[in-house]
Amino acid sequence: MNGSKFGLFVRRCFAPTYNNDRLIQVPTGLFVTKTTFCLTEPKRYAGHAHWQNVKHIKEAGDREKSKNSLYYIKAVQKAIRDGGGIRDPKVNLTLAAVLAEAKSKSIPFSTLEKQLNADNEVKPYVIEIKAPGGLFVIVESRAKNTANERQRISALVKRFGCSVVPVGDIADKFFDHIGVVTVSAKSCEQLPDLDAATNLGIEIGAKEVKFGSGEEQVYHVLFISLDILLFGIAFGKHTELHFKWLCSREYPH
Repeated sequence: MNGSKFGLFVRRCFAPTYNNDRLIQVPTGLFVTKTTFCLTEPKRYAGHAHWQNVKHIKEAGDREKSKNSLYYIKAVQKAIRDGGGIRDPKVNLTLAAVLAEAKSKSIPFSTLEKQLNADNEVKPYVIEIKAPGGLFVIVESRAKNTANERQRISALVKRFGCSVVPVGDIADKFFDHIGVVTVSAKSCEQLPDLDAATNLGIEIGAKEVKFGSGEEQVYHVLFISLDILLFGIAFGKHTELHFKWLCSREYPH
């Protein structure tokens, strides 16, 4: 075999031939002998990690601020509720203490200002319920719309065979309206003993003065009045003491 024929033979052996198909043409001499896979990872920069750290720290700080703000909002609401609805920190000493503590925790005053606004005021209401078997129930709460609350509670108690009676039919006949003011005995030089506290209570119209049970060194001053807060303020100013409410109103039989 001469050189030209040998070259033609080699070209025919290695040249690709095609199988005709209706859709595609595949070269029969094309064979895949090796496949290589390469996995790549996006390049990270130092600034990206730093930003992620800053973001996580900021989110944690924001969550903590939100938690603290919600805590003091509820504390302000409770101080106003326990103080008979008074929103003036100069009169409501418990409210003043809460605001001072919130300020020390760097809580913005604007966060709590709405709670001090009269537009957010809720009104107290009393609903007297007569239940089967001669049972009396007195519901005392607060709401922005007391008329709607009365209707809602009236519809609710009817399901259990109870009825709402006119205001005063139960409370005025079977209960005394009593308020309690609590004064610390440890921080009071003007009241060295229970006798001194009792004499002071008599001067301002208190029904009874009791010494707290257990380790709690406090005087409990009980009043019977429709406006017990006035007596509480008089007691506090007279002795130059701070006081808190154990219960603003209760109805003992």
